[in-house]
Amino acid sequence: MIVSRINLVVIGAILVVLSPAFGVIVDSNEYVKSEKNDLSDDFHLADSLEQRALGEDAEGKGRGPIFATYPSPQKNPSTLSISFLFSAGDASPTGGVNTRLGWAGNPIKIDYFLPGIYLYAEFYNDSGFAVFNFPTGSPGVAPILIGNIATPEFDHWLTFTLTTTSLGASEFGVAVRLEDTGPDRLSTPSLLFEHSLVVTNPAMAADSSVYGGFYGDLRAPRFEDFTINDVTTAAVPEPHTFSMFIISLLIIPFVWSRVRRV
Repeated sequence: MIVSRINLVVIGAILVVLSPAFGVIVDSNEYVKSEKNDLSDDFHLADSLEQRALGEDAEGKGRGPIFATYPSPQKNPSTLSISFLFSAGDASPTGGVNTRLGWAGNPIKIDYFLPGIYLYAEFYNDSGFAVFNFPTGSPGVAPILIGNIATPEFDHWLTFTLTTTSLGASEFGVAVRLEDTGPDRLSTPSLLFEHSLVVTNPAMAADSSVYGGFYGDLRAPRFEDFTINDVTTAAVPEPHTFSMFIISLLIIPFVWSRVRRV
């Protein structure tokens, strides 16, 4: 029995070592809650049926922005990704932010006006891209305009990705990408936009607890698969459940055979 206990300890250690490699994948059916920062509120997420029960139509008109910030800090900024449905029926006459990904010093909404915001990238007005860098963690900076594209195809799922890499000396490499994954989110990703730049951000460089989040509004009634990929994090709060399940299936027969021998 002592041998079997040792095996279990070793297996547990393997799972702890492997789990950071999976990053954090927060996978709900739909992010549609608008009145609070969902992921900072214990992952209390609504679905489309609840949304319609509140008197909002299927396209989410009148719902206000959708936003969420992962409540556990990461040691370093890394890669953030979010998928959203690009909907023709969810437009504002004045334009606005389609979707946004970024980092902050607290689990706050990724918003221009909030103290503690460090950096974010956004896709806006159906065609434009910009990076906002807040080197002191305070609002009040001009956007860095990084490009434009033709309006993507409506009723397709788009995946927006922001990769932020520390380069040392308070500098960060920032890479922004937008891909089209088709009407069912299962098509081979088609690259719509990609751009990289380097920014200087002493406030973010000095902070070892940063929070990743997303924000969306214009033509974005549904969001899926908000992902944080930070393999340097010592303890990943939510390793991908499916990945851990597969590992368990591989290990359990081995453990059982050793226990029976003992």
